[in-house]
Amino acid sequence: MPDLHKPALKNLKMKPTTYSVVIVDDEARARQHLQALFEDYCPEFNLVSAFENAKDAISHLRTHPVDVVFLDIKMPEMSGLEMLKHFKPNGTKFVFFSAYDDYGVEAIKLGAFDYILKPPRIGDLRNLVARLDDSPAIHHKDLITAVGGKICVPIAHGFKVIEVSSISHIVSDNSYCEVYLVEGGRLVVSKSIKDFQHNLEPVGFFRIHNKYLINLEHLNSFSALDGGFAAMDSGDTLPISRRRLAQFKSQVKRKYSSLG
Repeated sequence: MPDLHKPALKNLKMKPTTYSVVIVDDEARARQHLQALFEDYCPEFNLVSAFENAKDAISHLRTHPVDVVFLDIKMPEMSGLEMLKHFKPNGTKFVFFSAYDDYGVEAIKLGAFDYILKPPRIGDLRNLVARLDDSPAIHHKDLITAVGGKICVPIAHGFKVIEVSSISHIVSDNSYCEVYLVEGGRLVVSKSIKDFQHNLEPVGFFRIHNKYLINLEHLNSFSALDGGFAAMDSGDTLPISRRRLAQFKSQVKRKYSSLG
């Protein structure tokens, strides 16, 4: 276990490249299964949104382009193949995942990047990640990097270096995050909360909720009312998810018992 009281970022490894992802499938179970595989085996995939039909997905992608679209073949109103014929955002890779293997040739002719049979296998997804990493068509902003008690994050038109100790908490909003600073300002960063979690949890941060990552140095108090809340020095009160509550308490106890 790292010493949570003394930040030491210099030994952290940079997280692999991440890809913003949308899933389009009319079956809720298929969407949920693919999302679970991403979370467990493909941390490179940052799921932005999931849709049950192609028309809603197209409407979203027109204003919120992503790196990769995972697309089913057979769907009501508009099939995945029809979506690919009529809508091709610049730089987006389309990956079909279908229970039918007789549409693969047509999909590739239409420009699909890959074709994966349902149920998707872990090996297929890992091979896909490797192919994406080698693809020159996908452009990525600078990754989050950390060293010497500071963290470098991409912002509009460049990057910013900030002291880790100056961060109060981080709030996720799908494909970007808001970094709240102790002095009261905030930064909008076009990276997922998982990127921050990977770099900051080893040095005293804790993800209390899918949306919230907090700096335990700036935790003011905890309340068990209404399921559990963390009050920060900034005055912000943030909910703690039920499944993370026990680990949160253990982490806080370990941190302060180490002060001895």
